[in-house]
Amino acid sequence: MVLKNTFLKSLFSISLFLIFFLGSNLNVNSQTEILLNNSFDDALNNWEVWGETNGTAEIDNTSVLEGTNSAKITLTGGGGESWEFGFAQSISGGLISGKSYTVKYTAVANTDITVEQVIQEVNSPWDNYYTSTLSVGTSPQTFEETFVADVTGECNYVFQLGAIGTGNIVWLDDIHLIELAGSNVTDIQNSGITLSQNVPNPANYLTAIKFTLEKPDFVNISIYDISGKKIIDAINNNFPAGNNTVDINVENLKSGIYFYTLKTSDLSKTMKMNIIR
Repeated sequence: MVLKNTFLKSLFSISLFLIFFLGSNLNVNSQTEILLNNSFDDALNNWEVWGETNGTAEIDNTSVLEGTNSAKITLTGGGGESWEFGFAQSISGGLISGKSYTVKYTAVANTDITVEQVIQEVNSPWDNYYTSTLSVGTSPQTFEETFVADVTGECNYVFQLGAIGTGNIVWLDDIHLIELAGSNVTDIQNSGITLSQNVPNPANYLTAIKFTLEKPDFVNISIYDISGKKIIDAINNNFPAGNNTVDINVENLKSGIYFYTLKTSDLSKTMKMNIIR
């Protein structure tokens, strides 16, 4: 009996260890940090300044924000557009279409200002793949949003500050771009289908989605919110090869950004839509 109890206790201890160990690993592997030097422990390495005639970036170690270092952005020029000064990092691995990402950072300013946070393509026309406009005040704040990528490829992560005004200062720290595991949407790049922008966009009641198939196929079209959660399973049907158009009822969706994904038997494509009320 003593041996049996000892065995059971040992088995229980091993089970707890495995639960803790495996659980810890699952938590670690559930998300992947993409940005480098996001707390500025290595000065400003991996970060660059765009539009140096309009501002400067330097390390501030006075603990304005939590932690040892933060990036201090000072606007010195009269740039009238937000893109005339940028604080950026190139993401060589880029985004993966259909994957969910979380962007998060802390910020404070010397006055109430507006900062644009964008993820954009690396060459002209510099299209924005993700944009967030946030109000930064004189008390430290943490900003966090989750979105679903609708592109695949290399990109830039940029804080655009050019329009906030000469003499204004923003401090940034703990800047994260995190790829989340288990995204609901996947996109396999393939030239076999084309998916067009929904019309009208922004949509209010009905919106039309056009797509082209190179062969007859079963098609699913679903709509996801910005976190990657499926909201509407809109179309499940067989369609012929060539050009096709379907109407999607979005009257029950709140204002905001959504993503629609077209899936065939062997591939899928995703695009973004806006809903406005």
